[in-house]
Amino acid sequence: MSIHLDNCFTNKGKQGLCDFIQSAIESRNQILQGHCTQNSKPNLFWDELFKLIMDKMESDFGVFSCEPFVTNRGCWKFALLYSDGIIFSVMREQRFEELQKELRKNSKSPHYAASLARILNIDAPNMQESLFYDIDDEVYKRSVDITNKLLQKLDVESEYIEGYVMILFDADDTQLYSARMAFVNRNLEVCDEYSLKDYIHIKEPVIVESTNEYPNRKPEDPSKGLKLTSKAAARKAKKQNILQQNSAAEVNENIK
Repeated sequence: MSIHLDNCFTNKGKQGLCDFIQSAIESRNQILQGHCTQNSKPNLFWDELFKLIMDKMESDFGVFSCEPFVTNRGCWKFALLYSDGIIFSVMREQRFEELQKELRKNSKSPHYAASLARILNIDAPNMQESLFYDIDDEVYKRSVDITNKLLQKLDVESEYIEGYVMILFDADDTQLYSARMAFVNRNLEVCDEYSLKDYIHIKEPVIVESTNEYPNRKPEDPSKGLKLTSKAAARKAKKQNILQQNSAAEVNENIK
């Protein structure tokens, strides 16, 4: 199987994917502004993102070969993309890492991403770090059933589907920091990837409570003097480094 990730979408389509993620973050925050509780915050982001993908991927970004469709896994409904023979899903990097760990502990995991990779990327190469690779008949049959249910709303014959690619991203409550397309094998090991960092526009918003209070006095410290754990500090430093790298790349591009 040979999938050229850099050709999966046009430059405009890649830009659209990154813009949608950033817009979904901002739209979610705007909807929840002023709410005394924000219980819907985790899921509302996905609802906003899938709405943008369904409504605008073709109309606004000219990806005419792209066919987004809503499917479901249990009670969870989400959007998948089909474009030029490839099925795409969107997932956070943190969740992807969790799935990899879960799959190492239980190679029979029924998660939809593992099932799609087992069936659609069956010829993807094994990686050295993998401790397992072969799957038994029971797991294979269950994966076929899950895959068929996921793709039942896609009006494309199965023989025209060439593979499965994951769109992975890292973001916090306000900003998208990184995104990539990853071709994975049945163990969810990354066999090939394509960075979308050049299509991310880093923003540095300044949020103030009152125009009269700032900059005349410092805003209240939201941390209340609490210190970050070493793990949280490392994660914060990583995101700051990504922000600085992307900002530097934008400056270099403008100079050119």
